[in-house]
Amino acid sequence: VGAVVVVSMMMVLGARGDFSADGRLPAMDGAVRAASLGGSIVGMCCGDDSVVVATSLPESSISAYEVERTWEVDEDLTVSAVGLSSDAQLVAAYAFEKCREHRAVFGTAPPASRLAASVADVVAAAARQSRPLGIHVVVAGPPSTLCHIDPAGRLRRLGAVAAGKHADVVTRHLVALLDKETTTAADGHAVVKRAWDDARAEVDDDADADLAVTVLRRRNHRHQQNNGRADTLTDDDDGGHGGGE
Repeated sequence: VGAVVVVSMMMVLGARGDFSADGRLPAMDGAVRAASLGGSIVGMCCGDDSVVVATSLPESSISAYEVERTWEVDEDLTVSAVGLSSDAQLVAAYAFEKCREHRAVFGTAPPASRLAASVADVVAAAARQSRPLGIHVVVAGPPSTLCHIDPAGRLRRLGAVAAGKHADVVTRHLVALLDKETTTAADGHAVVKRAWDDARAEVDDDADADLAVTVLRRRNHRHQQNNGRADTLTDDDDGGHGGGE
């Protein structure tokens, strides 16, 4: 029921746009611009047992959701979003509800790929029936699952991803660094941070000063590092990254 309510809210967010004279959808163009201005997501898979996801948001942004950018929607399963805060929160709420439904029936968290497919379906439905959501979404979880969803609802499962602000520049630096073999979470954290720092230096952008990194490992072992301070989280700890309820 909860998931239906969230989807219904997405459907009434705005009127469906018409095609322009040159065959473009102004509503989709606006959503893509909004999703690309509200922050950055950088992520990569590290071998077969861990995934690194990092998010950055401008401290002064009014469009990006500054407090919660990565939600731990279930054990070792995260949803990250940058772009319009209202859209990000709706998608996060939907992901939480889908995880609750799956756990109620099966007693476990849903596979990351299945959750990503559900989120992609609802983002695509919003683009078709109401208005496109102005966010980039990344669903991540071990083993080695990293899925990117764009404002049109297109889903791609990738080994590495850069989305949002300066995505093209970050992607170029990320690809260059990935020429070297990267198999451990520590390597992945270093690569993600280096790619982000190098891209920011290239575009001379010092607004995105806060980088939040989450490392998801197989067997419910999570390692979270923010701005150089590391903490190890196990099943007995209470303090998942991102909150969200």
